[in-house]
Amino acid sequence: PLRRAPPVPPRARPDRVVAVANRAIEGTHATIGVLGPPAADADMAALELILHALTGLTSPIGVEVREHQGASYGIDGTLTRGRLATSLAFGGHLENAKAAGALRAMLAAVRQVRAHGLAQDVLERSRAGLLGRWRQRTSTTDGLSGILVESISLDASIETMEAWPARLAAVTAADVQ
Repeated sequence: PLRRAPPVPPRARPDRVVAVANRAIEGTHATIGVLGPPAADADMAALELILHALTGLTSPIGVEVREHQGASYGIDGTLTRGRLATSLAFGGHLENAKAAGALRAMLAAVRQVRAHGLAQDVLERSRAGLLGRWRQRTSTTDGLSGILVESISLDASIETMEAWPARLAAVTAADVQ
């Protein structure tokens, strides 16, 4: 086994908005980010469901920003797993004139999830999508070896990684909220 440096937990920061002007690009790129639990935490399945529900072409916020507001082609997101914490970020490249309204809609979607969880149909569609990705990943040697490497790098047992589909299936709307 390799010796590891002692981990330094991330510091919690208060809510804030950071604006960075870059005249070299057209449009506005808006990102909402949060610090989440460690990768092996049981709440990770709920966090992944939230990210999947908030992003993509068929997500309610994606439809709002893309079709109703015409502010962006879509909303995307990333989940970066770590031993001590996970970072979740989602957003999109927005038309300048419509960026404020689109960002308000994205923040409203986060507030909606916080207050009411996810609608059952959105929860089930997100769960099905994530389980489909899992099945696809575990159907190849590369995918399985990637899961093994993740378990080592994240200090998560292989049993924790193997149980992910069951943990995902057990997530309720209340867990998401």
